[in-house]
Amino acid sequence: MNIHELMPKFPPSCYIKEQILLVNPNEFHRLEGIDIDSSRVFIVVSEGCIDINLNGKRCHIESCSCIDSLDTVTIRIEKCEKDARAWCMLVTYTFARNSLKNFKPVPIEKLLQTQDIPIHSFTKEAILRVDTQLSFLADAIAAKNHYYHNELAAVFYKSMCLELGNAIMSNETTIDDMQQGCRRSEAVALDFTKLVTKYFTRQHNIDFYAQALNMSAKHLTRIIKNTMGRTPHTVICDEITHEAMALLDDDRMTIGLISEKLGFSDQAAFCKFFKRQVSISPTEYRLKNKKSD
Repeated sequence: MNIHELMPKFPPSCYIKEQILLVNPNEFHRLEGIDIDSSRVFIVVSEGCIDINLNGKRCHIESCSCIDSLDTVTIRIEKCEKDARAWCMLVTYTFARNSLKNFKPVPIEKLLQTQDIPIHSFTKEAILRVDTQLSFLADAIAAKNHYYHNELAAVFYKSMCLELGNAIMSNETTIDDMQQGCRRSEAVALDFTKLVTKYFTRQHNIDFYAQALNMSAKHLTRIIKNTMGRTPHTVICDEITHEAMALLDDDRMTIGLISEKLGFSDQAAFCKFFKRQVSISPTEYRLKNKKSD
C-alpha cells in the first residue's frame, strides 16, 4: 500500500491529505501485517524492538534505529513489541519538495549505498532529538484549526529532516557496512546522481549522461528506474526544479536570469518547464512565497 491507500486507515490527526502521513507510537500497531510500497518511508524506533521484512529480508530492529528507504523498497511490519516506541512517516514528493526546496539532509547517494538494508543506528542522544522533532511535527499535523496549518507542518517536517539527516550523516554505523560494496546497478546509479548534481544546470539531456557512463540511454533508463524507482529524466528535472525554487526565493534575480542560469534556451522555455513541474508559473510561485513569509 502506498501513502494514499494508508491514510484512510488512520485518524485525520495523523495526516494531511495528499501531503504527509505520520503514524505516532500509539497508532503504530495498525501497520502490522501491511506491505508498504511505492513510497519513501521513514521508520524511527526510539525504544523497544520491532520485526520487519525489507524486500523479503527479515530484520530485527532494536531501539535507537531508523529505516530510511526509497520507494523501490517494500516494507512489512511483522511485529511490534508492546513497549516499543516507534514512528512511521510517509510523505508525497510534492510536500517534501516544497518543504525542503533544494536542500537535501541526506544525499541520495548515501541512501543508495544502504538500499538493500537501509537501517541506521543512532546514539540515545540523537534518537531523542529526532523523537522530539517527530512529536512537534505530529502536533502540527493534528492542529487542523491552526491558521498556518500547512506552513507549520512544513516547518516542523524540515526541522525533523535536519535532525534525522544529522544523525545519519554523523553516524556511519549501519548494518550495510558489512557488505563489500554496491552491486553494479547501484554503482551506476551513484555515478549518475553525481553527474546530475554536477551538470544539471548545463545538461538536461539523458544522452549526455548515458554517454558519460559508456552506455545507451535505454540501458541507463532501465538501471535508474530499477534502482531508484524513477527515470533519469525525472531525476534531472527534479534537480532543476529544486534549484529553481531556491533561486526564485531571491528577489534580486530576474526570471530571465534564472532561466539562463539553469541552462534553458529562453525564459519562455523555463516558465513552461516550471509550470509543468510545480503546476504554477515562476511568477506565481514567487508571489505565493512572499505572502507566506
